[in-house]
This record gives sequence, C-alpha cells and structure tokens, in this order.
Amino acid sequence: MVTVRSPGAAYLVIKFDAKTSLAPGDRIHFFRDETASAVWGEVGGYTGTNMPGYGNNHNWPGLGNTPPLVIPTDRCVIRLRSNQQASIQVGMQAQWGFGIDVEAPVCGAAALRLA
Repeated sequence: MVTVRSPGAAYLVIKFDAKTSLAPGDRIHFFRDETASAVWGEVGGYTGTNMPGYGNNHNWPGLGNTPPLVIPTDRCVIRLRSNQQASIQVGMQAQWGFGIDVEAPVCGAAALRLA
C-alpha cells in the first residue's frame, strides 16, 4: 500500500495514465486510511486491460468516458491487488502496470502555511 498526501489540499483528483493495463483479476483500490476498511470510489476497485484479445475494457478514472475520481480530503491509500497465480495459469504476459496523476488544489491560506 502507498499513501498519497498533500497537506492542506481541499481534495485529490485522480486520473489514470492512458497506458494503464493490468492482468484480468488485478485490482486497484483507493482507501480512506491504512486500515483498508473504507474505500473511495468503486467498492470493487478499478481494473482493466489493453491486452490484445481482451478488448479495451476498463473503468480507470479520468480515461475515456469515466470521470476522474475526486477524493474529498488531502490523503488516500492506494493498493494494487494482483491475481498473479491466475495470470500464470492462463499464460498471460506481463502488463504495463498503472500510472496516475494526482491533482491537489490548495487554498491560499494553506499555501501560505506551507511556504
């Protein structure tokens, strides 16, 4: 798990890189904290592949017709859960992985405190 923080930000806007591609069964979740007990966004996580033969099926925030994920706080915890064994069983090739852009607008007062 990786924690993303931007102290003083009113919210985080998550957009996935267009090359993002995971093997079937792999998922990315955005949690409220390290306990991983509550999620931001899709409860089932975000998944998808750009692999030949599997179509271009994904629900990546910020790509295609899927709006960016807006998290109404200045932090979140990201977890990639890989179903590596399933990928090996069906002979899947390695995938590119994922990349995200995080926008974190900071109000003027918070920016002055950070300076």
